[in-house]
Amino acid sequence: RNNIDKNKKLLGIVKADAYGHGVQMLAPIMVASGVDAFGVASIDEGLDLREINIKAPILVVGAVPTWAIETATQNNISISIFNDEHLNACKEIYERTGIKPKVHVKIDTGMNRIGVRSEWAVEYIEKVRKSNYLEFEGIFTHLAAAEEKEPTKEQLKRWNEVISQIDTKGILLHIQNTAATFAYDI
Repeated sequence: RNNIDKNKKLLGIVKADAYGHGVQMLAPIMVASGVDAFGVASIDEGLDLREINIKAPILVVGAVPTWAIETATQNNISISIFNDEHLNACKEIYERTGIKPKVHVKIDTGMNRIGVRSEWAVEYIEKVRKSNYLEFEGIFTHLAAAEEKEPTKEQLKRWNEVISQIDTKGILLHIQNTAATFAYDI
């Protein structure tokens, strides 16, 4: 927290039981230490945080099956979306429950796991922005190897190409992992 600008938010990743260190013990300490939100790999991990009374925003940074989106929505857990199947499921949930799913668009800039491909991202983000059944909170990507300059440079180029073409007012943009925080001024 001390190494980033005070105006930037800090998303503490606590997937896999805080990497085996015990999320029940660490999450409250992280909140007290200035973590603004939490990133988890699954809805179940988000629910674990809610069960220990974590009120901070929670984002599932991994792929969320469409059948689990309603559980996330009902428990105030944000999800990563990157395809039309997600949009259709979110619309159906909103129409049935009246609750807007909270979403962050995941862009694949080179990690090659999940996300809308960067060349299709602008179109997809505009579709998300126009969807009145969503609470569009943010856009993010994952740097595959932040400690390696050339691949990271290419990912940053793709990221910047997308971000430069969209209106980012009112949404969170997140790209930096721990290594990038120390290596780059993004």
